[in-house]
Amino acid sequence: MQRPVSLTAVPRQPKLLAMLHTTRRVQRLGPFVPVLLAFLLGVLVYQLPVRTTMAIGALGDQLVVQSSQAQDDGPAALGQWYPDEQDRGMRYRWTRHAARFTLHDWGAGTGELQLSVAGWPLLEAGQIQPTVTLRQDDVVVGSFTPTADYHSYRFSLPVAKQVDRNLWLQSSAVLTSTAHINDPRPKGIRVNQFSVTSRGGWGLPIGWGSLLALMATTYLATAAVDRRTSHRAVGLLWGCGIAVVGATALQVGRVWAVWALPWAVAVALVGLLVIERRAVGYLWAAWHNRSRLSSMFERGLLVVMLFTVLYGVVALGSTFSLPTLTTLRNNVEGLVAVLPIVGVCFLLVLAGPTRMPHWLRYLRARLLVGRLALVVLGVFLLIWLGWEFTVLQRVPLVGHADYADNAVVARNLLRGHLWQVDYATQFYTLRPNGNVHQPQPTWPLLQPVWIVPFMWLFGPTALAARLPNLVFNLVLALLIFRIGADVWDRRVGTLAAIFTLINQLFFKLTLYATTDLGFVVLSMAALWFFFRACERSVRPDTVAASPRSTQHRHDWGSWALAGLLVGLMVLQKPSGAVFGVGMIVWVALRAIRQRALPWRGLLLWAGVGALTVAPYLVRNWLTFTPHTLFSSTESIDAWVLYYEGSGKDPWRKLYNVYLGDVPNRSWILRWGWDRTLSKIALQARAGLKDLLPPQGYLLKVPLTCLVLLGIGLQHRRQRSLLQLVGLVGLGYGLFLVLYWHLDGEERYLLPFVPWLLLLAMSALCTIYDRLASLAEGRWSGVAGLVLSILLIAVAAPHWHTIDQQLDPNSRDYWGSLWQPSLDAFQWLHDHTASDAVVMSQVPWEMSFYTDRPGLMIPNEPLPTILGVARYYHAQYLVVNSIAGPGEEARAALGPLLNGQAVGGFTLVHTQPNTAGRPVLIYRFPANYVGAGPIVRGDR
Repeated sequence: MQRPVSLTAVPRQPKLLAMLHTTRRVQRLGPFVPVLLAFLLGVLVYQLPVRTTMAIGALGDQLVVQSSQAQDDGPAALGQWYPDEQDRGMRYRWTRHAARFTLHDWGAGTGELQLSVAGWPLLEAGQIQPTVTLRQDDVVVGSFTPTADYHSYRFSLPVAKQVDRNLWLQSSAVLTSTAHINDPRPKGIRVNQFSVTSRGGWGLPIGWGSLLALMATTYLATAAVDRRTSHRAVGLLWGCGIAVVGATALQVGRVWAVWALPWAVAVALVGLLVIERRAVGYLWAAWHNRSRLSSMFERGLLVVMLFTVLYGVVALGSTFSLPTLTTLRNNVEGLVAVLPIVGVCFLLVLAGPTRMPHWLRYLRARLLVGRLALVVLGVFLLIWLGWEFTVLQRVPLVGHADYADNAVVARNLLRGHLWQVDYATQFYTLRPNGNVHQPQPTWPLLQPVWIVPFMWLFGPTALAARLPNLVFNLVLALLIFRIGADVWDRRVGTLAAIFTLINQLFFKLTLYATTDLGFVVLSMAALWFFFRACERSVRPDTVAASPRSTQHRHDWGSWALAGLLVGLMVLQKPSGAVFGVGMIVWVALRAIRQRALPWRGLLLWAGVGALTVAPYLVRNWLTFTPHTLFSSTESIDAWVLYYEGSGKDPWRKLYNVYLGDVPNRSWILRWGWDRTLSKIALQARAGLKDLLPPQGYLLKVPLTCLVLLGIGLQHRRQRSLLQLVGLVGLGYGLFLVLYWHLDGEERYLLPFVPWLLLLAMSALCTIYDRLASLAEGRWSGVAGLVLSILLIAVAAPHWHTIDQQLDPNSRDYWGSLWQPSLDAFQWLHDHTASDAVVMSQVPWEMSFYTDRPGLMIPNEPLPTILGVARYYHAQYLVVNSIAGPGEEARAALGPLLNGQAVGGFTLVHTQPNTAGRPVLIYRFPANYVGAGPIVRGDR
């Protein structure tokens, strides 16, 4: 039978698809075709003409110039520029005697250079502009004499010896301070723009580093798209597009492209790993199962533990100065004392295969399921908190600055003065009528509330101001135990709680009236209850049965409690709001993965948190002028701190007079991009130094290594909780690095120490379990010995630091710094009128211990200091106390710091100090002779 003829026309295949279908052999090559294209285009780019123009002093010029904040022109600064500056809206840089441009992977062809240069401004009699010589490597290209104003100069560049082009500007003379310019730096010329052109040509050298980065980016990007689509033609087109875009970037913006291509490789690699996350997860799971079922992990772990024990012995020896073999050989008594310890250790090892495994397994079981873990923690808390109470009685400190401020505000609350302080500490504005009594202008309000009940019971003493710390430590230990027992096991919770309290930073802050311990408790509780609320909010059975269903079973109590804790956390420290943002981001990412958002619970959480914070916002609106919901001088301090590096005292600028010129975010342009980026880099390095080896100041090296090991040993629920903590920590770290600071302030990372210790202790318990499982448990004794030595090695550095703080013979003894000042403050309390205003570099501590109004020493010349003293009616000046004045004030008060009563000052008391200069108390001159107007000094 003949087939019927179809009257419907068969659509023709589009030519492009047909062409791609016929090139299957090319498609089978996968990413290699785009890589080959990238190679050919990259080679071609380096033969073509190229031009780059860059503004010197603008963001990004660091790619071609290297700068230094050094104030001299020594060999270490050879070729480096001074930081970027701004003059009448124009950004520029000063050169030193010699300055260098470096164009990486630029090209070696002949070209042209154009510079916009100005010489020295405001020449004095007999001064002439320097002669500037331009060199390319060792070849002199030309020279010129600049003028006081900006002019352009052109030079022809010869063929370079290499693909990196180095251009030098060398000045015949340098300028320092003149009658018109107070700037002692040796300066050459000012440059605000340069433009360089390469004429190209065949056979020129190629920038292989950039070319290989372009090829790697093309390969990874093509491979990533190939994994996401079944049509290889799509990946082929995508890879060719990446190659074209990268080659075009090298041609149009070579300076930026050379910098960006290595980062593009990293981004493409991360993208590929994300796309192949299932395969990565499979490999991880396979490795985990292999290590769990095989004994190779335990054997490797045993070898690692042997090295760990050796490290622990060495660490203990260096910490406690244990006798060496040479010492023992010459000291029979020391040898007799050490031999029993060594013998007991050997007996423990020998007893391992016999009787020890039985009672160790029994002890482990009791710690896991019984009440023994809670009993151990309770006994420790009773001993530790009792000992800390005795330390607080012996050490009468409240701390510096915000610590003492909490105690002062709490005392005023007890007297009926709502959140008021009795001092003026900064000079962004002047208080009306010279009144130093003012609403608390800087720090949050909740910590004084915790202190008030104890001051009401025991009086406004230093001990009462710090008793809340013991309560915070108790609550924190129980909270850590609860979280550890719920997410890991009771052993982990017990050990993490113990090692948190004996951490050197936690002990140090227990001695002060600080907000940090309360913030740790509130933040940890807020994260935990928020996690529990999210964990219980989605009904797995409902979601599985009906993907469109949005029904949830909410733990309303956890949502409300989490919101309350977040609000209290913000009142304890306003930066706690960053934690709230991190929580929202985490639950949003979780909702994307689970396709369910517990929005009703989130609304309750946010509403309770907002209501908790609302009274604080209303207080700010009613108290401060102009009206604002949030007011803190720290929002001004942020634009001053650390922008001059850490070489000088970074805090001294806070106490300058800023009338009419208050720092704000526009000061970033005043400081310049170099100082801003250096400030950010300094804070980032400080954070890494605190967290990671070799310093690891927060936990010390052994615990830090256990934390890194513990990251890879967590199960799904544990990982989910740690992802929440990690995301919040990342956001908080960025806030500290980009806006605030971390250098010298390890305490800002304190909220994450308990979480890190939970990780470390979970790794430690896993190590013990795996070692104890060797040879049917016969190695339990050795595992217990290893665990004991490791715990001692972990605790020893912290205990050593604590001992140094309390040992009167130690260099770090607290009394060496504080006791002379405390005695001087007691003299002020006993010999001055109750309303006498005292100027000091530490008005917070001085006001608490003396119960007198205080005033900060301005970091200004002497006439301004006297003018501020006259305005605020200060009667006494205290110098050489706990902290010294800033650089300008130190120069102005030089004779007074040495005990020379000059300029009408009267020395009324000298407090001896065996560790430094005596603390001196002066009476201000009658009628403040020599006082000048309160004006902003010359910076």
